[in-house]
Amino acid sequence: MTSDVLGHLLETRPDWYELQQDGIIKDDTKLAPRIQNVASKLELQMNKDAVGHLLESRPEYFDLVDAGIIRDFGVAPALVGIQAKLERQMTSNSINALLESRPSQYDLIAMNIMEDPSKMAGSLQGTVTKSK
Repeated sequence: MTSDVLGHLLETRPDWYELQQDGIIKDDTKLAPRIQNVASKLELQMNKDAVGHLLESRPEYFDLVDAGIIRDFGVAPALVGIQAKLERQMTSNSINALLESRPSQYDLIAMNIMEDPSKMAGSLQGTVTKSK
């Protein structure tokens, strides 16, 4: 390696602050450098233990269903969203079919279900449209 290449590498190397930001150097000035690695391993193990304890103490799926926190849809959890979307679509299709087959205002008048709007007070009359 020539001195020019070495000089260029030294100029472009990251400084202490950049290494600290990238997580290469730990900023733990309260501990001696020799025990910083041991301290980080101990902290990691403590976090693992805490998460393990929380996972052990969490309620079972069926307990959550019994408590009403989770609804049991009878399908895999990954399919619950798709099932709900399909149910909404089926309900929408059913409502649209019922609306298309409902009788018009004139049919209701002919079957004596509804009174003729011309016999009602003006404030109660709505706009009447003829069905196709």
